[in-house]
Amino acid sequence: RIYVNRTLICFQEAKGKPCVPKFQAPKTNAGCRVIPMVTEVTRALRMHRLHQNTLKAELGNHYQPKEGFENLVFTSQFGSPLFEPYINRNLSRIVSKINKQEQALAKKEGRDPVPFEKVTPHALRHTFATRAFEKGMKPKTVQEILGHNSLSMTMDLYTHVTENMKVEEMKKLEKQA
Repeated sequence: RIYVNRTLICFQEAKGKPCVPKFQAPKTNAGCRVIPMVTEVTRALRMHRLHQNTLKAELGNHYQPKEGFENLVFTSQFGSPLFEPYINRNLSRIVSKINKQEQALAKKEGRDPVPFEKVTPHALRHTFATRAFEKGMKPKTVQEILGHNSLSMTMDLYTHVTENMKVEEMKKLEKQA
């Protein structure tokens, strides 16, 4: 299980001052939640922890997490907390690499490249919600996993109706006739 009970923020006392990591309570009471993990996530997190422990051992004294942040799951290679700009930069690098490979393949195949769109952590939440609904997860369950106060927020903001979903829903009408 993943226990969500606080949020890591980058606190800046004034413009130009360095970012200071701080924990705070989630924005809403619904933000505090317990999320069951699927087996693959458990396996991936265990592998990540092994890699992280190996890196700590290799770096020795150079691995210096900030006091109070020693047990973060995801950190920089030296143990510092990660913030959204870092994650966005890395997602952009991945997308750029995918697009370079696509351009080369398209050129080789004599076609126009099909670019991969920008990816953000927020887009990943949208994708999760959409895939959860596609697999038949109950809306109330998705709401709780995402940490929303209201079901309408989950349904209005974090789901997308795909063409396949529309076809499948229309087939339900045929089955009743």
